[in-house]
Amino acid sequence: MDILIYSIDEKLFGVEIGKVQSVISSVEVTELPNVPHCFLGAINVHGELILVLNLRHLFGMPAKELDITDQFILCTIRQNLMALWVDDVKDIRHLDAKELISLEKIFQTDRDFLLWLKRKIR
Repeated sequence: MDILIYSIDEKLFGVEIGKVQSVISSVEVTELPNVPHCFLGAINVHGELILVLNLRHLFGMPAKELDITDQFILCTIRQNLMALWVDDVKDIRHLDAKELISLEKIFQTDRDFLLWLKRKIR
């Protein structure tokens, strides 16, 4: 399986390349009222409003301010286009699926997040 490798706080993570639409430099994020803390806000990409996931929050990592050198990985999660806020995109690697944990499995542990997605996005 081909995986796009990215880093957050010098730790490496990955997302299946088939779910990735593109990688863009960080842009201004608009804060949204009444959204779970796992969302940084939303960005406008070619006229489309895309939610930005704060993976630092989801993974229990220290908070930081958005930096001009950060990147957004635009990818599909549960049929929704979202932006993953990462420090840096590193590489594309071919890895055995047994070595990976699915982001969707991580999200299944957070019922409030899933319910919010169904209510607000779909």
